[in-house]
Amino acid sequence: EKIGVDAVVNPRMTTASAILRFIRKGKIISLTLLKEGEAEVIELIVSPYSKIINKPLKKTNLPQNSIIGAIIRKDEVIIPHGNDIIQPEDKIIIFALSSDIKKIEKIFDGGKK
Repeated sequence: EKIGVDAVVNPRMTTASAILRFIRKGKIISLTLLKEGEAEVIELIVSPYSKIINKPLKKTNLPQNSIIGAIIRKDEVIIPHGNDIIQPEDKIIIFALSSDIKKIEKIFDGGKK
């Protein structure tokens, strides 16, 4: 008999993600660890003080091993390209190596809370 399970949940990784989300700076909505914590997927709200707003993505200083996978603005989902511009209060989904997270937090938080 089938039990209808279609996903595996790793309690250790789920707990680690919850703890990291709690201690990270800024407006992180969700955080998921990948490959035993080597990489992260972060969903955050962009601070109005962020160093990245009102600039084309191609002119930002994001770490080389990070990718902005989506910009969510109001009810619109944008798959970004180099000419897209992030605005304050946009929701952003970022894929990055864990070693680059502090730099990403600094860029998006802008040093203010």
